[in-house]
Amino acid sequence: MKQKLIYLEENLCSFKPLSPNFKGGKGEYQKAEWLKNYLTQKKLGKITEYNTSDERAEKKIRPNFNLFYKGQTDQNLWIISHLDVVPANDTDKWNSDPFKLKIAGNKLYARGVFDNNGGLCASVLALESLKEKNKKPYFNVNLLFISDEECGNKYGMKYLLDNFTLFKKNDLIIVPDAGDQNGLRINIAEKSPLWLKFTITGKESHGSKPDKGINAAKAAAYFTVELDKLNKIFSSKDDLFSTGSTFEPTKKLANTENINAIPGIDVFFMDCRLLPSINSEEVLKEIDKMTKTIEEKTGVKIKREIAMHEPIAPATPKNAQIVKILTESIQKTKNKEPYLKGMGGGTFASLLRKKGLEVAVYCTTNDSLHCANEYCEMDKVIEDSKVFERVMSNNE
Repeated sequence: MKQKLIYLEENLCSFKPLSPNFKGGKGEYQKAEWLKNYLTQKKLGKITEYNTSDERAEKKIRPNFNLFYKGQTDQNLWIISHLDVVPANDTDKWNSDPFKLKIAGNKLYARGVFDNNGGLCASVLALESLKEKNKKPYFNVNLLFISDEECGNKYGMKYLLDNFTLFKKNDLIIVPDAGDQNGLRINIAEKSPLWLKFTITGKESHGSKPDKGINAAKAAAYFTVELDKLNKIFSSKDDLFSTGSTFEPTKKLANTENINAIPGIDVFFMDCRLLPSINSEEVLKEIDKMTKTIEEKTGVKIKREIAMHEPIAPATPKNAQIVKILTESIQKTKNKEPYLKGMGGGTFASLLRKKGLEVAVYCTTNDSLHCANEYCEMDKVIEDSKVFERVMSNNE
């Protein structure tokens, strides 16, 4: 099975499947075409396309497609993976070409080799293994492959949910996009992401005459420190989550090109991840109070904008059918007891949960997500495929 995995990863990692939001993002279409051809050659089921249009993309297409394999019953099992990856970013930190598979012992290195090719390959190998054994799955198996997960899901899951009725209330759904390093964690809830943009407007002046200007960069620094108080104000805990709500300044735009200028404008962003018990409107009210404090202290004007906000999704019940089946599959495969948690990072599972669907997020993960030298461990991907194969067979 390792050679099959290497073959899949080698090809899937080669297309540079970036969203058009990123420079050079054209590989989603090529990756989808290659994968469809592979699945067709292996005769793994019927392919149905749900592509959406995007003028920026190759062929003006953002690919979404489903592979359907008939089971013994009419109940559907979905394993949903995403095709796109994040950019390689600082390539100087990579020890190899980010879009060419590197094999080092049990590890495979490349951008996307784990996120999300690991889960994608595990699901394909699981179905392929069943077919080779001439064993019909218990459930109808649907392997759904979608675009745009890394940039907001507009052309992927959101598009599918808004335009098609693919899912039924009793469907079983797995999103293989998060977990732990031992393959024992099943995520059944997510925090609510709230992304904010702050534009601080002061007055530009020469660097030698700060009294003639209002330093927007300095005010932004004061404001960042003030915003850190949110961690104490909203410090409640939830047993499902390892951490409480988080409030982190992240992206910052360039303000001036020359060093000897007091910047009149400074722009930065903040990534907030809210526990289910935290009301986003209360967070915004506190931020607005802090905004007034800094405006009065420094003389700047601060504009707050919501860059992205996903309202909280209900947790998947602990006794949901998919949780029970997946738990038993992990137990039988690993001889260890899995556990249920919530996660701070976001997946499109939250979009499905908002529709009343029960979703388990599961795979064996590592700390290389979105980092240089991203990797997957072959034995762990193969073990995940065995878990998925048991799920497809209802542990029979």
